[in-house]
Amino acid sequence: MKSTLKSLKMATTAVHGENKKHHHNAINTPIYYSSTFEFDNFENLEQVFNREKEGFIYTRWSNPTRQELEIKMALLEQGEAALAFGSGMGAISATLLTNLKHGDHIIFDNVIYGCTFSLITKFLVKYGITYSAIDLTNLKSIN
Repeated sequence: MKSTLKSLKMATTAVHGENKKHHHNAINTPIYYSSTFEFDNFENLEQVFNREKEGFIYTRWSNPTRQELEIKMALLEQGEAALAFGSGMGAISATLLTNLKHGDHIIFDNVIYGCTFSLITKFLVKYGITYSAIDLTNLKSIN
């Protein structure tokens, strides 16, 4: 169905979901409020937990509503995939912690969101990541 959705206009893509069979053929994806999901037996839970089988265990890890949003965002942006987070700091933290490692150096504008600044200057430095906060509006400061 992905190839079909990629050829649709943006408004149509935003409305239609990836797999309506999971949502009883509803046009719009329902909002799943459940924090946890039930399994027929421990073996099924273990298979989903080990990523041998698709499914949902705990909403903080994955949720059908968020998964549908991520699929639609990837389609709308013509990307391979998308990730949705509960907050901007969740997205920023995940991005930095996924891509930086001991010995890396990060360069950022000296005017950024305060919590991002604290994450970099107070937390990441503890893991051997150095930084430069520079004025990105001044081209001479960029070497």
